[in-house]
Amino acid sequence: MVEENSKRIDDEDLDLEPFLKEILGNKNFMLTAIGTIQKLTSSGAIAAFNRLLDDYTPGDFEAVVSLLSSKELMLLLKKSIGTLSGIAYAFSRDSTSDTVQSILYNLDDVTESMVDGAKNPKPMSMLKLLSMMKDEEVAAGLTAAMEALKALGRSLKKVNLE
Repeated sequence: MVEENSKRIDDEDLDLEPFLKEILGNKNFMLTAIGTIQKLTSSGAIAAFNRLLDDYTPGDFEAVVSLLSSKELMLLLKKSIGTLSGIAYAFSRDSTSDTVQSILYNLDDVTESMVDGAKNPKPMSMLKLLSMMKDEEVAAGLTAAMEALKALGRSLKKVNLE
């Protein structure tokens, strides 16, 4: 079968150069896309999607064509591609990927602190809260959270729900 496919490509004299230039021109996007596909594959999401298709895809070819050409599916694909390209863009920026990596690599500490705080609550008074805000790490975390909330507010104001 491989020989048959390679023979067919040779016979058609397919020029791959424009495709390769396009791929190399969008190297960061392609690497992100490949990484995403690898994560989906290793997590089992692709296999689950294939099982879903096997279980619920109609055997009738016309029904499959109707499903694949439906307006709802096209809208879903458009929205999914838009969302994935937004994620790819976000992670192509060093600041975003470094921030997410830093949080993820230190998530054990965050989790342990949260669980310990929940299991061993300390009485809080207004003076205790004020004194805690003098702690450099608490001040940094509160400032980061407040700045994130401001940025989130700006972003949400741009959403058009109509």
